[in-house]
Amino acid sequence: MKRKDKVLAYVFEKTSTLKDKDIEIGGGVTASEVAESLEILRSNASKDLNLLTREGHLEKTESRPVRYYDAKIDHYRPLEKKVKSFKDFSIEPSAPVAVTSLSAPTTDLFHRMIGANGSLTSQISQAKAAIFYPPKGLNTLIIGPTGSGKTYFANAMYQYAQDNKLIAKNKTMVVLNCADYAHNPQLLMSHLFGHVKGAYTGAVSSSEGLLEKADHNMLFLDEIHRLPPEGQEMLFYFMDTGTFSPMGDTGEKKKADVRIVCATTEDPNSALLATFNRRIPIVITLPSFQNRPAIEQINLLKYLMSIEAKRIQKSIQIEDKVMQAILGSVTYGNVGQLKSVIQMVCARGFLESVNNKSEITLKYETLSSILADGYESMSLNQKLRHEIVHFVEPWTTITPIDDIMVFESDTYELPYNLYEIIGDKVAMLKETDVSNQEINRFITTDIDLHLKSFYKNTIFSTKEDGLKDIVDVKIIELTKRIQETVEGILQFKFSRKFLYAMSLHISSFVKRIQEGIFVNNDNIHLKEFVLNHPEENQAAKAVKKEIEQNYQIVVPTVEVNYLTMLLVSLRTEEQQGQVGIVVAAHGASTASSMKEVVATLLNSSNLYAVDMPLEMKPSEAFVKVKSAIEEADNGAGVLYLTDMGSLVTFGQKIMNETGIRIETQDMITTPLLLEAARKTQFSNQDLMSMSQELKRFKGYTTQKNAFESAAEQDQQQLQKEDKEQIIVTICATGEGTAFQLQRVIEDILADYLESDISIIPISILNYQEKLKELQQEYAIVATCGSIDPHISAPFIPIDALLGGSGKQRLHNIIEGLESDSQKKLFPRLSKEMCVEHMNQYVTYINPVKIITPIWDFCYEMEKKLDRTFNNGFNLGMMLHLCGMIERMVIKEEISSGKDVDEVDPELAAFVEETISPVLHDLNLETSSNELKFIGAMYQNKLQEASS
Repeated sequence: MKRKDKVLAYVFEKTSTLKDKDIEIGGGVTASEVAESLEILRSNASKDLNLLTREGHLEKTESRPVRYYDAKIDHYRPLEKKVKSFKDFSIEPSAPVAVTSLSAPTTDLFHRMIGANGSLTSQISQAKAAIFYPPKGLNTLIIGPTGSGKTYFANAMYQYAQDNKLIAKNKTMVVLNCADYAHNPQLLMSHLFGHVKGAYTGAVSSSEGLLEKADHNMLFLDEIHRLPPEGQEMLFYFMDTGTFSPMGDTGEKKKADVRIVCATTEDPNSALLATFNRRIPIVITLPSFQNRPAIEQINLLKYLMSIEAKRIQKSIQIEDKVMQAILGSVTYGNVGQLKSVIQMVCARGFLESVNNKSEITLKYETLSSILADGYESMSLNQKLRHEIVHFVEPWTTITPIDDIMVFESDTYELPYNLYEIIGDKVAMLKETDVSNQEINRFITTDIDLHLKSFYKNTIFSTKEDGLKDIVDVKIIELTKRIQETVEGILQFKFSRKFLYAMSLHISSFVKRIQEGIFVNNDNIHLKEFVLNHPEENQAAKAVKKEIEQNYQIVVPTVEVNYLTMLLVSLRTEEQQGQVGIVVAAHGASTASSMKEVVATLLNSSNLYAVDMPLEMKPSEAFVKVKSAIEEADNGAGVLYLTDMGSLVTFGQKIMNETGIRIETQDMITTPLLLEAARKTQFSNQDLMSMSQELKRFKGYTTQKNAFESAAEQDQQQLQKEDKEQIIVTICATGEGTAFQLQRVIEDILADYLESDISIIPISILNYQEKLKELQQEYAIVATCGSIDPHISAPFIPIDALLGGSGKQRLHNIIEGLESDSQKKLFPRLSKEMCVEHMNQYVTYINPVKIITPIWDFCYEMEKKLDRTFNNGFNLGMMLHLCGMIERMVIKEEISSGKDVDEVDPELAAFVEETISPVLHDLNLETSSNELKFIGAMYQNKLQEASS
């Protein structure tokens, strides 16, 4: 059967029974789902699906992601009927509240989940496969942002397993939230595996672990990324063997038959050991609330409302404007946040309607104080707002549904009935002489306190999410640690401004160092300033130490002085004399949009924006810019940031007319505006110094971009059209590391649905001849690996690609924005980096245990050869040695050692002499083939350097 026929058969199987309504709420299959199920490239799946659509076999939706379905189904069209009541919808419970109708068929619990035929179709299929897979199901990892319903989904899996008699009905799911013991890993592992008496300090008696308690049951491990590496190793050993040892027990191992379901908010590739990841064949990714279709968002809101209606035992009349505002309020916390907002709104509505025995009414005018931001947010999302308006009437009735059940383990479920508390307090206060207005004010405050107290551990930061788009996550995490250190030294609690200001400052500094730009503005005034602030200077030295340890760079004294000044500024609330900022740009809202982003991140009050629509006359724009500059000036001058044309000339004219000191910067970007705002807010620099530094500003990212000329792009495009495109990965054998690189690159290529680039791994042995052969048949887009072949295609070192910095570069190459003549600067190699990469493809050995002797071998070889090798080669060598050791452990032989050319005898002697202590310490012996391969790698590298 041809690939296209397989794709068509798969789509028919998955969609032929769908109804028109199913398509409207997100039914159908995506290209990603087809690619994953049929084990083909996503680009090929996309091509086949589109071809089948053009041929008339399939139809596709206009929504994103595009979904395909059997063309025999009625054509997709929006619902024509508006919904007047909650009962007009079939109730499908969804995250994070776990619910089920008692009257529903218990063997198909998932079918009643909101999104079962929409955004959760493939996830439910995965869950069922994991549950039914013989003999005891498949270990499963549920991934999703906070509040997206991971706990609920695990509970749904558990009930489904019980309903299908795979787990006894009298059992309950065993649950452990690893985050509860994150600060005590020993106690966490004790809870999971158990311990014997005396296993650690405080273990006065033996204790049974959850693995043992979960025998013939399901164990749900929430926040699994908080389980320490040694715990992950013990757990994946249990997954492999079904046996485990309690802590401190050296006797016979215990056995247990356990279905394991884990959940995490983090990227498993960075938060979990690679060896652990490989033991989990089913990974279920839950969508964020914003990525779910409008109809699902509405259904979720109405369902959660119905739970509150059941608690209150009253119907709820809800205005459409309130529904829009509630949905608009969900900005970062997904369905968990949706539930908290609904609880707040219903509590306020209950208070307003406390005397009405049959229903409560939710009007926007009485709830605007808590919903105004949500309504404004929804107003900005016109597409979603129009979809919501289409599905709902001006008023909707939510009625109590008695058979709704709520899982006790729901993280967002209040442990008490808030409405009973409100009713009791109202009744009590009415017996006094307190007025109704005072009662409402008192109870409203009480509601806020109850809910804020309950949700205090689930507060999310929208601003930090925005910061991650600008600053590396590594720097954000470093800044958090720095804040704790600095607060301890200064005995001063900083606001959240510290995170933004310090992380941006560190990011900018690191970028300058990597660019080779050294600024020395350490004038006498700055030195005097530092002398007058010894406490902040001491804290700045602690920051210097943290930066040096994390980035292996030297932080000069002048930077310590600037850090001192920054810390002083952050402690000082006074902002008088602050440099003002005016941003002006062509377009109806260009400048305003940039100002909004920066003001949100830094809470800046000195920003002014002037938009110049294309129809506005320059004379009119001049008046507006002048007015903004006059308002922005506080005596310290104004930074005037603009884009082009007549706007650029305004600065000098306004300075001549008003006498205000103005520094003009053209080619405005949001990062430049952000840096300007940071400097004016957290620096005592004068206007001129700020302007000069802004001219040198290179952005916050620590990765450089490269661009080809138009002619080079055209030429490259012509070559690509003539031949099939490939990316070549190069390592010692053409196996192991090269195949690992192949998987990494395939993940990157998955972002390009129409891309049809193949990855071909080759060995460094005679790689030049092999590349010549490939060049005759293919267009080589790029090469990746431990050795630069010096061909016309760009080369990405292995450390860059595996370390993550090469991903954007490969994107640039595919899009024709990368020149092979331009290089990037990459961070210095570290043992931690090497261990991280080794974890990605070894199974039987622990890289932590062998990194030191391997590391020492590589740098001892550098000494003997009197050469310094680049990061890529050394990392490639360490990965090769790691693979060699694993082969020796499992008694496998390298497959193609006979093809290795003879190595120079002196070099071979160096290799054997240097590797001997490593093998001796590990009590291993290696073959001559392995040694020849190591020697060949060094020989090729030396020949490359001399050519």
